[in-house]
Amino acid sequence: ELQLLAEPLALAGVTRLCALGSMTSPEPGWHHDGRFSLLDLVRMVDLEASAESAAESYASYRD
Repeated sequence: ELQLLAEPLALAGVTRLCALGSMTSPEPGWHHDGRFSLLDLVRMVDLEASAESAAESYASYRD
């Protein structure tokens, strides 16, 4: 029955379902408010292979 309740609750914004009495003791690695806290401190940057190849021609070590 819990599985049947989980989907509509998730669609309504619920991010955690736990047993009564265990709300204050989340599992290690649990993500608060449905997000991982460290992601707020990180910015992803992509270095594409095409940029790396193009930059190679300007390298000081190039013959």
